[in-house]
Amino acid sequence: MKKIIGAGCLALAFALSACSEKKTTETQPKETPTETATQANSDAEAKDDAQQPAPNDGQPAPGTLKEIARTMQRSIINVVPTGQGKVGIRDFARAFAQQFDAYQPNRALASYLKNPKAFNAEDYGFNAIVDDANGFIRSESMGQYDHCTHMCYWRRPNGHSLVGVWMCKSSETQDSQYAYAFYDYDPASGTMTPDVEVNGTIENTIKRFLTDDVTLVLPQEGKDIHLTFFTYIDKELDDFDTLEKTLRWTGNGFRLVQ
Repeated sequence: MKKIIGAGCLALAFALSACSEKKTTETQPKETPTETATQANSDAEAKDDAQQPAPNDGQPAPGTLKEIARTMQRSIINVVPTGQGKVGIRDFARAFAQQFDAYQPNRALASYLKNPKAFNAEDYGFNAIVDDANGFIRSESMGQYDHCTHMCYWRRPNGHSLVGVWMCKSSETQDSQYAYAFYDYDPASGTMTPDVEVNGTIENTIKRFLTDDVTLVLPQEGKDIHLTFFTYIDKELDDFDTLEKTLRWTGNGFRLVQ
């Protein structure tokens, strides 16, 4: 059942909200072209677990989405800026993808961010949108199993940033999987540390409303997070009811809109 990815994790059916300089000011950022990359198809699930390189700390990295889900909210990630000025979404995404680079879709994303023009994604079915102005990235790998990694960030009053990550995996024959984590980025230390409070808010919201499945939409424009919960009527026919919930940005975290 591929509803999570389809045209972009089904998330794209809703208004994407958020992240970057625009999150702390009502003035519009200067227009920056949105970069896209689309390549051919892949149908080998075995590639997800093959060639598992070591992460930054030299320890074996998780190679499946389920394994990543167990460690994402416990991992501290070092961010190394690659350009001049403030750290941006490319830096956050590159650091995250390299930390969990045993997972094939993350290897594809890291390679793409390193050199987009030279990147060859024929084996990945890779598609990416990088919106620097709004601090948002959406990458997807299509094939027998479809994968997504969406990221964005918000500016906090103390000069830190909140970085959000949503990952998903789906197929026509298996239930979808997902993983998420929110990190506090401290520019003084250059590290992304799991934000226990925000991760708890997301977890409690999902536990409260989850029946069969959920999609979380990180914002590209605006500030809020949108969740869609699915309850199956007839799973074989892919017939389901939906319930939509919004987590409103408070300036430092989120609160559920009743």
